[in-house]
Amino acid sequence: MTKTKENLQEILDAKMAFKIIVDSSVNEGLRDELLQRSITDRRFVTSAEDILSKIRFIIEYGISTEYKENFDTFKSNLENVYEKLESLQTKYRIPKDEIIKLVNGRPLHDVDEVLKNKLEECSEKERRLLDEWKMYSQTLKSIGCEVPELPQGLQELEEEVRKLKTKCLDALGEEGLNILAFLKGERDFPDKISKDDIKKTLEILRPIFVKFLREEVLNA
Repeated sequence: MTKTKENLQEILDAKMAFKIIVDSSVNEGLRDELLQRSITDRRFVTSAEDILSKIRFIIEYGISTEYKENFDTFKSNLENVYEKLESLQTKYRIPKDEIIKLVNGRPLHDVDEVLKNKLEECSEKERRLLDEWKMYSQTLKSIGCEVPELPQGLQELEEEVRKLKTKCLDALGEEGLNILAFLKGERDFPDKISKDDIKKTLEILRPIFVKFLREEVLNA
């Protein structure tokens, strides 16, 4: 009787959490699973609330969270998709509408692979843009131009790289940028370029090479 009273009291203490589960819009099978686990182990109530919160977040993207698999598989898929959506929004700041176009109407277990590919695409694009940002910003700094801080978000970074490239074009010219790309190993040496253009470009880039050589000597 003592144990039963304790169990009943724990259920009463967690009645608001149970009400949230009962009133949730998830399908009946999942709701029953969450209730049964919460009644069996009141410590699970927190997990149940977290699952419902993640579901509310995920369905905003049009993803189907229909409960068909066993509970552990469903929970794992849910957490994986949630983490990937969070990363796309917080780390890369991909617009929500763009993500919705990728996943709208897809079942939860299919979305994970789609989001994984999108994250890999974003990671590769970020790496390339960071390389360009570093190259352009260092070039501009070497000729006395101010460069803003590294922006956050993929689209913001892409826009800033475009602006820096335009500034470099104004300073070096198209041929100068071609030489810079050659020195980075990104393209062949330009076929048609005058001696004056080569000299002008190297004079502008000279501070970068001096700095690099000094760092190499110090680190040797």
